[in-house]
Amino acid sequence: VLKDYDNVLSVFIHAPKDYCMEQAAKKVSLPSRELEKYIAKTDKRRAEYYKFYTGREWTDARNYDLCLDSSKLGFERCVEEIKAYLKVRFH
Repeated sequence: VLKDYDNVLSVFIHAPKDYCMEQAAKKVSLPSRELEKYIAKTDKRRAEYYKFYTGREWTDARNYDLCLDSSKLGFERCVEEIKAYLKVRFH
């Protein structure tokens, strides 16, 4: 949708399934099996939405300016990395 604009930063934050499960369990009170289904359903919706509007694959790193693994960096460090990248790219 915004790919033709120069002032857009495309970021993909990902993590292994087990880490996603741990993080989701902190926010959603569901049995493990239901939580797994919840994550799969959410990811499926995201992939379909992305595909509909871009014609591309949601998880393909080539579609993003910056990809970060939140299991290695944590959420706060991801934010810091995005801010640092913004400074380099747009200043």
